[in-house]
Amino acid sequence: MQYISSLRIAGAIDRWRRRHGVDRQLIITVVLVLTGLVIFALGMGYTLIWHERSDAQRIHALRARDDIETLQAVHIQANADFLLGLDSARVASFAWPVPRVVLAATCFDRLEQSYASDPGSERAVRHLRGETVRWAWLLADIAVRARVADGRASVDSPELLEANRMLANIVAQLVTLRDAQTASLRAASDSATRHLVIERTVLAITALVACFLLCYALLAHHRARLARQRTRHCFRKRAAVPSVL
Repeated sequence: MQYISSLRIAGAIDRWRRRHGVDRQLIITVVLVLTGLVIFALGMGYTLIWHERSDAQRIHALRARDDIETLQAVHIQANADFLLGLDSARVASFAWPVPRVVLAATCFDRLEQSYASDPGSERAVRHLRGETVRWAWLLADIAVRARVADGRASVDSPELLEANRMLANIVAQLVTLRDAQTASLRAASDSATRHLVIERTVLAITALVACFLLCYALLAHHRARLARQRTRHCFRKRAAVPSVL
């Protein structure tokens, strides 16, 4: 069925060519030129699409790593401010002021969106968020239960040890996520380097094929024109020679 359809299309094109007086070599030339341009355009389109996708993935990974590093700094600073609060004359917890809470919540929200396509990492981020909330409440509880005597604060040692353990666990998980993002960026960089070599090779071959088709089409058209000129010249010579009766 497809063969019959192809024959019908070819027949229709041939009838159109004869009706309008279009030379067959001209059609072949145009088809070859268009084929070369299409091949080159497809190669360039694939290259541009791959670059856009690669850049988007790299920016995505960089933003995720920045959020992870920000959360690390937030937790360390929160612990330092908590210890300063215990050492002050008025024992209080300064670990989680409102701006810091907002910053941490924003980073966790972005990380959950970044890892939406990775269920395991998304669960890890949600677990970290819950651990951070529990750690913040534990610090506040320690500050509330602290007793001041002779200008020095005394706290419940088991709770303080638990707070330190939770902080170490949170930071360790953040370091694991950050290392995973760094490894992903390194792998993406290596892949981009390999792909760049392949891309240049493919583009070079595509350009050569397109140039070959273009040159072949122009040469075929030039030969066809020379053949027509030679035919007209021979016809004129024959017409100029008187016939011998």
